[in-house]
Amino acid sequence: ALPAGGAFEEAITIADLETYRIKPNEIVILYLGYEPPQNDDWPEYSYLSEPAARWLAGLGVRMVATDLPSLGSLRRTAELMEKRRPPEEIWASHV
Repeated sequence: ALPAGGAFEEAITIADLETYRIKPNEIVILYLGYEPPQNDDWPEYSYLSEPAARWLAGLGVRMVATDLPSLGSLRRTAELMEKRRPPEEIWASHV
């Protein structure tokens, strides 16, 4: 099963996705039951790992849709931008 969407910042891995027998040209919907924070905290949710994003791209899926604010971790993206990391590292899960 995929990690719970509203719990912790846990990566969705290739192993998580392999259990669903995804085929080329399919539309993948990652519905994890995301609930936005009730205050000014960063949203916490499961995010698509870079290897999992590349795996889906390699399969030739048509599209990935989700109820999450982003396929990547907003918190991690902000931290990498603050450290002035290169764009290919910051946006790795957005293959």
